[in-house]
Amino acid sequence: MLIADGRLDTDEAAESLELRANTEYAQAVPADEILMDAFRARFSDDPQAFAAI
Repeated sequence: MLIADGRLDTDEAAESLELRANTEYAQAVPADEILMDAFRARFSDDPQAFAAI
């Protein structure tokens, strides 16, 4: 765990972690449209899944 063990004690460490997270996210989701397509498909299949509770 990065925060608990002190590896985010410096701004540089936090910046490095943020850059890594952004890079890995961009590799997993290269375009926001991928997420929108998945949401639209799920919503179309089961709109109640997104209803207020």
